[in-house]
Amino acid sequence: MRRTLNRWALAFLFAARLHAGQGNAETDPAVLAQRATALQQAGDYRGAANAYRELLKVVPNDVATHVNLGVVLVKLNLFDQALAEYKAADQLLPGDRRIALNTALAYEK
Repeated sequence: MRRTLNRWALAFLFAARLHAGQGNAETDPAVLAQRATALQQAGDYRGAANAYRELLKVVPNDVATHVNLGVVLVKLNLFDQALAEYKAADQLLPGDRRIALNTALAYEK
């Protein structure tokens, strides 16, 4: 009986760790960023935009994520949304020339 109980306890712990690992993958910023970047590089801009939005739910104050989301939104011709992302990035990192350049390019398009 004791061995059966230990096996159940080990199985439960293993399942709990496995479940926790799956949850972490869905909220791990590195995993989300890698996915978003891969989609962007593959030309799936709509998928990349969605992935960057998911990443922003986990790390809302990440400048690079706001900028990258702005870039893919420009690719999708969603200029107002892109400008909103660049504005958010500029508020987090005021005066950054790269953000200003991206903003200017979005206005130009």
